[in-house]
Amino acid sequence: MPIGRILFEDRICNAIYEKSEKKVFEIFSEISEVMKNTSEKIDISSKGIKVDEIKILTPIIPSKIVGIGRNYAGHTRELGNEFPEFPSVFLKQVVD
Repeated sequence: MPIGRILFEDRICNAIYEKSEKKVFEIFSEISEVMKNTSEKIDISSKGIKVDEIKILTPIIPSKIVGIGRNYAGHTRELGNEFPEFPSVFLKQVVD
């Protein structure tokens, strides 16, 4: 069962998607524990939420994004750029 973050009724929570029922079930267990112990019993809601009532969010919220530029030779050739001695490294701001 896929696990992810959802927005439901103005709150963000973790949930498990049950494909056969086309519903998600809110996870009450700590998500870090769920990910570590997949054989453990997971504390979830008994009432499913219809998929069309939620917004699916990104699985994680990154604290930083590191990008590497000009590291793909084919693209560098395609653009007619010179090959740098080292790829350029840059940071992207995380915005909510």
